[in-house]
Amino acid sequence: MAKNVVLKQSEIDVQEGSNYHPTSHFESGSYGAPIYHGTFKDPIAKSGDWCRGYAGTYNDNQAWAMYTIKNSVDGGKYAGPLPTNRNYSFRAWMRVEPGNAGSDQYSGIGLCLKVRTGKGTEEEDNSYAYRQYPAGYTVWLRATTPDENTDLEPNSPYVATENPYNHYLIIATNDNVDGDPISSPTGHKIVICGGGDQAYDDRYNKDGRSYTSHKWHRVRADVIQAGGGGDTINVYTSSAGDVAPGSEVWELVGTKTIQPTDSTIYMDPGGSNIHMGWCAYASEYRENRSFISNFEIIVEDT
Repeated sequence: MAKNVVLKQSEIDVQEGSNYHPTSHFESGSYGAPIYHGTFKDPIAKSGDWCRGYAGTYNDNQAWAMYTIKNSVDGGKYAGPLPTNRNYSFRAWMRVEPGNAGSDQYSGIGLCLKVRTGKGTEEEDNSYAYRQYPAGYTVWLRATTPDENTDLEPNSPYVATENPYNHYLIIATNDNVDGDPISSPTGHKIVICGGGDQAYDDRYNKDGRSYTSHKWHRVRADVIQAGGGGDTINVYTSSAGDVAPGSEVWELVGTKTIQPTDSTIYMDPGGSNIHMGWCAYASEYRENRSFISNFEIIVEDT
């Protein structure tokens, strides 16, 4: 098990996901900044004293990064090739803050379940970090955009406002390419999870799946490899509030199965370029921020 690696810089590698929004443009540098939980209005007290926060610098406006666990941690359990009988459960507190009434799409925090590194992700438009997804499987707390063709009210005249002005838990299975730029996933590659806790609004949350910003959310994502016969991603949130790890009350809010026959997105466990960790982006536009705390991976061999 890898626990509390969020603040151990010696155990993670920083991956550059973008030519246009490099990690060096985060405030406090590529690793983001350690933030004391007591500085939040609603601190979590049962999961350590510190989290890691991400914010873009004023002169760049946006920054994007992926953080993968080094091969040397726990004997290389979190890097490919992976045993086909091994399942992984990712846990973390996640939080996004859109800032001064800005669009929610300018901050996001995610779990990297099985991803490729290198030049494997690139946004469609170099002006927007929020269009980026790593190559592989990720689970995000973030907004989406209408051109990503999700199932958020596809026939609604409000889809253009509902997508970018709310945060959702998103399962993204992007192209599994090595070394080539890729654009935003198409509709079949994105699953919007349920379980949203934000109040109903007929314009901005008519779908009812959005998650409250400026609030900590305890998120779990399991990767079940099925002996090499495909992968299933199950996403949970906890309704127990601020409790110690292991005392959560988990509720399934989303699932996606990837078949080996879908070669465009399936991450074969035998591949060497498979990594795990988390990812973040943030924009200085209206002071958007993203945060992660108490990141851990639990390994189970079946």
